[in-house]
Amino acid sequence: MHPLSSLVYNIRPRINACDMLIFETRCGHCVKAVPVQSLDGPKRGKWQVRISGPSITLQRGFKCLYSDANSAAVNEAVATYLGVDIRELHKPLTLPCIVLALDFETSDWDEQCTFARQDAHFDAGFPCRADHKSDAGHICAIGYSVFRQDANSPRTYHAEEQVSVAIRLPDGQSISKQAIDVHGITDQICARGQQLTTVLHGVIGWLKQGAEICCHNLGHETLIVCREFQKRSLIGHSVLPEEDASLLLRSLYAGHCTLQLGKRRNGFFRALADEFHLCFPDVAQAGKRHEPGQDAYMCAQLFLYYNEACLTKASFRDMEERPSKKSRSDIP
Repeated sequence: MHPLSSLVYNIRPRINACDMLIFETRCGHCVKAVPVQSLDGPKRGKWQVRISGPSITLQRGFKCLYSDANSAAVNEAVATYLGVDIRELHKPLTLPCIVLALDFETSDWDEQCTFARQDAHFDAGFPCRADHKSDAGHICAIGYSVFRQDANSPRTYHAEEQVSVAIRLPDGQSISKQAIDVHGITDQICARGQQLTTVLHGVIGWLKQGAEICCHNLGHETLIVCREFQKRSLIGHSVLPEEDASLLLRSLYAGHCTLQLGKRRNGFFRALADEFHLCFPDVAQAGKRHEPGQDAYMCAQLFLYYNEACLTKASFRDMEERPSKKSRSDIP
């Protein structure tokens, strides 16, 4: 087992035929759910859910329940048994001092890059041993949003920086029409963009200060970065020093996935904008298509929301009023 696998597993709970779901409740109970192994009988296709903790007085030390084969059903079964509000079921994690939300836009899509492939790549852990050099697409834009924890109020954050930058593509590469229809970034915009190394140096700087990464689809973004490093190595481009590249990839594998957090809380996988509207129905959203800096900002907001923290309104107003110091974007 890879040394990071258990860390990733606890942060990013998922279940398939060979996985399990483990979490701790607010009231101090431990929950472990695994697929039922029986191929016949009434429990076939169900999950076995074991609850242990202060209210479990059975001699064997745990209560065994069965639920439908999804995390939302597990949450409902556990909340019903413990007599708690399902929205208050999960114990909040220890929040990072610095939240670094990342979003990458790409020049093309590989039709073979399914969710299953993304998950398989992520679950294999670091370092990646797969070959992505022939995969379609390059990173054509990067957005990141940085929130710092208030020293006197651990669940309050201040906006530190928001960046949205087009990336120059390697020679001979162009953006597909399909990609332009999604994010609106063209070859002309990328030609005026920055070098990938320059933008990633800013990201590395935050990671060296202890920032923790969150992405809306962590598996996808991790694969995108891994693929980019491999493909650029073919043309002699060392994007980052080895130590910094390792730091970025390890931080992604140990990061937080708001897509998974949303599924755990609300029962469904939703697109970033849809999940943001569900959680912040009164907040107007920008009209740009997949503008990476704005997407990163929404992702960071969702991460705080899921963990009962918030961004100060004064901090957001300050970022709007002083864009030269707090926010920058070269994507029209």
